[in-house]
Amino acid sequence: MKKLKLVAIALFLLSCNAYALKISFSAGECLTPAEDAITQPTSNKIESAYYLSEDQGNGFYILELHGGLPRFVNTNDDICIDHETNIGYRLYFDAHGFPPAPIQLPTPIDKIPATGYFDGKKLIIFSNSIYTDLAGKFDSSTNSLATSKFMPVSNTVFFDYIAESNSFRLTKIIRNIGSIHASASHEPLFHTYIEFVDPSPNGTNIMIPKMDIIYKLEN
Repeated sequence: MKKLKLVAIALFLLSCNAYALKISFSAGECLTPAEDAITQPTSNKIESAYYLSEDQGNGFYILELHGGLPRFVNTNDDICIDHETNIGYRLYFDAHGFPPAPIQLPTPIDKIPATGYFDGKKLIIFSNSIYTDLAGKFDSSTNSLATSKFMPVSNTVFFDYIAESNSFRLTKIIRNIGSIHASASHEPLFHTYIEFVDPSPNGTNIMIPKMDIIYKLEN
Protein backbone atom coordinates (compact mmCIF):
# COMPACT_ATOMS: atom_id res chain seq x y z
CA MET A 1 0.00 0.00 0.00
CA LYS A 2 2.86 2.36 0.82
CA LYS A 3 4.38 1.78 -2.63
CA LEU A 4 1.06 2.53 -4.32
CA LYS A 5 0.85 5.77 -2.35
CA LEU A 6 4.33 6.69 -3.56
CA VAL A 7 3.25 6.10 -7.16
CA ALA A 8 0.15 8.26 -6.64
CA ILE A 9 2.26 11.02 -5.06
CA ALA A 10 4.74 10.88 -7.94
CA LEU A 11 1.92 11.16 -10.48
CA PHE A 12 0.51 14.15 -8.60
CA LEU A 13 3.90 15.86 -8.49
CA LEU A 14 4.34 15.28 -12.20
CA SER A 15 1.00 16.94 -12.91
CA CYS A 16 2.42 19.96 -11.08
CA ASN A 17 5.53 19.82 -13.34
CA ALA A 18 7.77 18.93 -10.40
CA TYR A 19 9.09 15.61 -11.75
CA ALA A 20 9.55 13.79 -15.07
CA LEU A 21 8.23 10.33 -14.26
CA LYS A 22 8.98 7.39 -16.53
CA ILE A 23 9.12 3.61 -16.64
CA SER A 24 11.96 2.12 -18.67
CA PHE A 25 13.65 -1.08 -19.83
CA SER A 26 16.97 -1.37 -21.71
CA ALA A 27 18.20 -3.91 -24.26
CA GLY A 28 20.08 -4.06 -27.55
CA GLU A 29 18.46 -2.56 -30.63
CA CYS A 30 16.92 -5.12 -32.99
CA LEU A 31 19.24 -6.17 -35.80
CA THR A 32 16.43 -6.40 -38.38
CA PRO A 33 13.85 -3.61 -38.11
CA ALA A 34 10.78 -5.18 -39.71
CA GLU A 35 11.21 -8.90 -38.97
CA ASP A 36 9.13 -9.70 -35.89
CA ALA A 37 10.44 -13.28 -35.73
CA ILE A 38 14.09 -12.20 -35.45
CA THR A 39 15.02 -11.06 -31.94
CA GLN A 40 18.80 -10.86 -32.34
CA PRO A 41 20.04 -7.63 -30.70
CA THR A 42 22.90 -5.44 -31.82
CA SER A 43 25.56 -4.08 -29.47
CA ASN A 44 23.76 -0.72 -29.52
CA LYS A 45 21.84 -0.66 -26.24
CA ILE A 46 18.75 1.54 -26.23
CA GLU A 47 15.99 2.30 -23.77
CA SER A 48 12.29 1.63 -24.14
CA ALA A 49 10.68 4.29 -21.96
CA TYR A 50 7.22 5.67 -21.31
CA TYR A 51 7.26 9.25 -20.03
CA LEU A 52 4.21 10.59 -18.25
CA SER A 53 2.94 13.79 -19.87
CA GLU A 54 -0.47 14.45 -18.39
CA ASP A 55 -2.89 13.03 -15.82
CA GLN A 56 -6.35 12.79 -17.40
CA GLY A 57 -8.03 11.58 -14.20
CA ASN A 58 -9.83 8.32 -13.38
CA GLY A 59 -6.67 6.32 -14.00
CA PHE A 60 -6.03 7.57 -17.55
CA TYR A 61 -2.73 9.17 -18.56
CA ILE A 62 -1.19 10.75 -21.65
CA LEU A 63 2.29 9.33 -22.22
CA GLU A 64 5.19 9.48 -24.65
CA LEU A 65 6.91 6.32 -25.88
CA HIS A 66 10.63 6.74 -26.53
CA GLY A 67 13.07 4.22 -27.97
CA GLY A 68 10.67 1.48 -29.04
CA LEU A 69 9.27 -1.73 -27.54
CA PRO A 70 10.76 -5.11 -26.64
CA ARG A 71 10.61 -7.80 -29.30
CA PHE A 72 10.51 -11.42 -28.15
CA VAL A 73 9.39 -14.85 -29.34
CA ASN A 74 8.57 -18.12 -27.61
CA THR A 75 11.43 -20.07 -29.20
CA ASN A 76 14.38 -18.36 -27.46
CA ASP A 77 15.29 -15.98 -24.64
CA ASP A 78 16.61 -13.16 -26.82
CA ILE A 79 15.12 -9.70 -26.36
CA CYS A 80 15.77 -6.65 -28.50
CA ILE A 81 14.22 -3.19 -28.72
CA ASP A 82 12.32 -2.59 -31.96
CA HIS A 83 12.59 1.12 -32.67
CA GLU A 84 11.76 1.46 -36.36
CA THR A 85 8.32 -0.16 -36.45
CA ASN A 86 7.15 0.76 -32.94
CA ILE A 87 8.18 4.43 -33.16
CA GLY A 88 8.07 4.69 -36.93
CA TYR A 89 8.31 7.45 -39.51
CA ARG A 90 6.75 10.82 -40.17
CA LEU A 91 6.59 13.37 -42.98
CA TYR A 92 5.42 16.81 -41.96
CA PHE A 93 3.07 18.81 -44.20
CA ASP A 94 2.42 22.52 -44.04
CA ALA A 95 -0.86 24.17 -43.03
CA HIS A 96 -2.15 23.87 -46.61
CA GLY A 97 -1.47 20.14 -46.86
CA PHE A 98 1.67 20.40 -48.99
CA PRO A 99 4.90 18.49 -48.31
CA PRO A 100 8.11 20.41 -47.59
CA ALA A 101 10.14 21.81 -50.47
CA PRO A 102 12.27 20.29 -51.78
CA ILE A 103 10.28 17.05 -51.65
CA GLN A 104 11.52 14.81 -48.84
CA LEU A 105 11.06 11.21 -47.79
CA PRO A 106 9.48 10.20 -44.47
CA THR A 107 12.09 10.22 -41.72
CA PRO A 108 12.41 8.18 -38.50
CA ILE A 109 11.17 9.89 -35.35
CA ASP A 110 12.28 9.38 -31.75
CA LYS A 111 8.99 9.41 -29.84
CA ILE A 112 5.24 8.95 -30.27
CA PRO A 113 2.20 9.68 -28.09
CA ALA A 114 0.62 6.87 -26.09
CA THR A 115 -2.37 6.46 -23.77
CA GLY A 116 -2.24 4.55 -20.50
CA TYR A 117 -4.66 3.27 -17.88
CA PHE A 118 -3.50 2.29 -14.38
CA ASP A 119 -5.81 0.90 -11.68
CA GLY A 120 -3.11 0.47 -9.04
CA LYS A 121 -2.37 -3.13 -10.06
CA LYS A 122 -2.56 -3.34 -13.86
CA LEU A 123 -1.12 -0.88 -16.37
CA ILE A 124 -2.33 -0.94 -19.98
CA ILE A 125 -0.73 1.29 -22.63
CA PHE A 126 -1.82 1.79 -26.24
CA SER A 127 0.21 3.39 -29.05
CA ASN A 128 0.17 3.73 -32.85
CA SER A 129 3.01 4.20 -35.32
CA ILE A 130 3.61 3.99 -39.08
CA TYR A 131 6.53 2.11 -40.61
CA THR A 132 7.58 2.37 -44.26
CA ASP A 133 10.10 0.40 -46.29
CA LEU A 134 10.90 3.50 -48.43
CA ALA A 135 10.90 1.22 -51.48
CA GLY A 136 8.80 3.37 -53.82
CA LYS A 137 10.20 3.62 -57.35
CA PHE A 138 9.42 4.50 -60.95
CA ASP A 139 10.61 2.14 -63.67
CA SER A 140 11.04 4.10 -66.89
CA SER A 141 11.63 0.94 -68.94
CA THR A 142 8.11 -0.33 -68.18
CA ASN A 143 6.55 3.06 -67.46
CA SER A 144 5.36 1.74 -64.09
CA LEU A 145 5.25 3.11 -60.57
CA ALA A 146 5.16 1.32 -57.22
CA THR A 147 4.74 3.21 -53.96
CA SER A 148 6.52 2.42 -50.73
CA LYS A 149 4.70 0.03 -48.44
CA PHE A 150 3.21 1.80 -45.43
CA MET A 151 2.42 -0.28 -42.37
CA PRO A 152 0.25 1.16 -39.58
CA VAL A 153 1.30 -0.51 -36.33
CA SER A 154 -0.77 -0.69 -33.14
CA ASN A 155 0.55 -2.00 -29.83
CA THR A 156 -1.38 -2.62 -26.62
CA VAL A 157 1.06 -3.41 -23.81
CA PHE A 158 0.01 -4.98 -20.50
CA PHE A 159 1.96 -4.68 -17.24
CA ASP A 160 1.60 -5.94 -13.68
CA TYR A 161 2.68 -3.52 -10.96
CA ILE A 162 5.27 -4.97 -8.54
CA ALA A 163 4.91 -3.03 -5.29
CA GLU A 164 7.99 -4.57 -3.64
CA SER A 165 10.38 -3.18 -6.27
CA ASN A 166 8.26 -0.24 -7.46
CA SER A 167 8.41 -1.57 -11.02
CA PHE A 168 6.22 -3.01 -13.78
CA ARG A 169 6.45 -6.48 -15.33
CA LEU A 170 5.50 -6.66 -19.01
CA THR A 171 3.04 -9.54 -19.33
CA LYS A 172 1.64 -9.25 -22.85
CA ILE A 173 1.73 -7.26 -26.09
CA ILE A 174 -1.18 -7.32 -28.53
CA ARG A 175 0.18 -6.17 -31.87
CA ASN A 176 -1.41 -5.54 -35.24
CA ILE A 177 0.24 -4.40 -38.47
CA GLY A 178 -1.68 -3.15 -41.51
CA SER A 179 -0.42 -2.67 -45.04
CA ILE A 180 -1.03 0.07 -47.62
CA HIS A 181 0.61 0.42 -51.02
CA ALA A 182 -0.24 1.08 -54.65
CA SER A 183 1.10 0.43 -58.14
CA ALA A 184 0.40 1.93 -61.54
CA SER A 185 1.46 1.33 -65.11
CA HIS A 186 0.79 3.10 -68.38
CA GLU A 187 0.83 1.26 -71.67
CA PRO A 188 -0.13 2.57 -75.11
CA LEU A 189 -3.43 0.68 -75.05
CA PHE A 190 -4.33 0.62 -71.37
CA HIS A 191 -3.63 2.11 -67.96
CA THR A 192 -3.75 0.23 -64.67
CA TYR A 193 -3.83 1.50 -61.12
CA ILE A 194 -4.09 -0.87 -58.16
CA GLU A 195 -4.38 0.02 -54.48
CA PHE A 196 -3.80 -2.52 -51.73
CA VAL A 197 -5.26 -1.78 -48.30
CA ASP A 198 -5.42 -4.45 -45.60
CA PRO A 199 -5.88 -3.58 -41.91
CA SER A 200 -4.40 -6.89 -40.74
CA PRO A 201 -2.83 -9.08 -43.46
CA ASN A 202 -1.17 -11.40 -40.91
CA GLY A 203 -3.79 -11.21 -38.18
CA THR A 204 -3.42 -9.89 -34.65
CA ASN A 205 -0.38 -11.19 -32.79
CA ILE A 206 -0.65 -11.83 -29.03
CA MET A 207 2.86 -12.03 -27.59
CA ILE A 208 3.55 -13.32 -24.07
CA PRO A 209 7.20 -13.22 -22.95
CA LYS A 210 8.76 -16.36 -21.50
CA MET A 211 11.27 -14.25 -19.57
CA ASP A 212 10.88 -11.35 -17.13
CA ILE A 213 10.80 -7.93 -18.78
CA ILE A 214 10.84 -5.40 -15.96
CA TYR A 215 10.27 -1.68 -16.45
CA LYS A 216 11.65 0.38 -13.57
CA LEU A 217 9.76 3.39 -12.28
CA GLU A 218 12.00 6.47 -12.17
CA ASN A 219 11.56 10.13 -11.27
